[in-house]
Amino acid sequence: MTAEVVAILAIVLSFIGAWELIGSYESGIDLLPGVVVIILAILVFGFAYGTSRFGAFSVQDGVMMFELPIYLGRGRRIRRLALESIDYVMEDPIGASPTKVRVVLKDSTFFWISAAGLPPGGSDFLRVMVSAFPMEKTPSSPK
Repeated sequence: MTAEVVAILAIVLSFIGAWELIGSYESGIDLLPGVVVIILAILVFGFAYGTSRFGAFSVQDGVMMFELPIYLGRGRRIRRLALESIDYVMEDPIGASPTKVRVVLKDSTFFWISAAGLPPGGSDFLRVMVSAFPMEKTPSSPK
């Protein structure tokens, strides 16, 4: 489900919740169903906003800039990454098309980039990243 669909669902839920609250208040019935639907709408909208921002990034002048900080372990977070610090990029081994890629840095830390937060054509961009930063094959040792 895309973030836009989830946001529309949240809006619909909020209208239903408001209608429930108004109807419950006027008739003196329990307000709990309306409150539950409003809370559900807030949670769904928060999820939609979070997923729409999660994978968003831009590349300019050899620097990748992320909307949200990327956690690299040991308390290290980054919002900017020089492309020259990328060792290789590999596709997710589970999926048939690259819906997410693993970006491995030269210091062996890694993070994932998902096509879910990217604009249309995000999977194509991930394919380009995989081909631009291939994983070098180590020569097999002679037996």
